[in-house]
Amino acid sequence: MKNEEKGIYIHIPFCKQKCFYCDFISFANRENIIKDYVQALKKEIQYNIKNFTNVTTIYIGGGTPSFINEVYIKEILEEINIDKKDLEVTIEVNPGTATESKLRAYKNIEINRLSIGLQSANNKLLKQIGRIHTFEDFCNTYNLARKSRF
Repeated sequence: MKNEEKGIYIHIPFCKQKCFYCDFISFANRENIIKDYVQALKKEIQYNIKNFTNVTTIYIGGGTPSFINEVYIKEILEEINIDKKDLEVTIEVNPGTATESKLRAYKNIEINRLSIGLQSANNKLLKQIGRIHTFEDFCNTYNLARKSRF
């Protein structure tokens, strides 16, 4: 049997505000359980670590991964005890929760790709669908990402 490439998806189900169109498992106003969720996720990673062979990509999605403290993202990635030097490691960021310090922290913990949420360049539509940012916020996040060498 051929060794097939694998990807790891990590779901962070927390948001500042749940978008009106979202069908994913995600929760707003549940900051009180983030630490417990991360601890449980790390235990699941430990349980499954033997299956993390031939991994070529790690994708951190949600929810809004950039909503939680970057220290938790670091802890999760450290738990995945594989060499990430040659991997594509992506995190979803929302322009309403991404900051320059978070982007720098992501870069320092071997995240090398961002998925920046932009559902529309129309601010009125963004508000109608429950997004917490404007098109200008997206542009600012994009520029911060470039400055951080993403």
